[in-house]
Amino acid sequence: MNRKTFHVPASQQASIKRRAIFADVTNVLTQAIPVREAARKIAAKRNISEEAVRSTYRQMENNRGHSHGNQCFTDEEEDVFLTFLETASICHSPLARADVITLI
Repeated sequence: MNRKTFHVPASQQASIKRRAIFADVTNVLTQAIPVREAARKIAAKRNISEEAVRSTYRQMENNRGHSHGNQCFTDEEEDVFLTFLETASICHSPLARADVITLI
């Protein structure tokens, strides 16, 4: 069976990485430890700086699920739209602009 692989743009890779860091910190915080300690654990696990982890967490927490500034939808909603559009593209069934607007 031939499987198609998808190329994920760099901007989306960064968004996925930020969401993973946010999820990691959120999971560690459920253990009732301070953000600084959670950031230290995640930084060691992911081989990045503690400040990068803390700033990513603060940004995601303050922006309610939005990983970059000019974003109308949450990251989860963007993933759903992207998956739908990629699926339509793979199935060779192009969508008209009106179809996309109706979906949104």
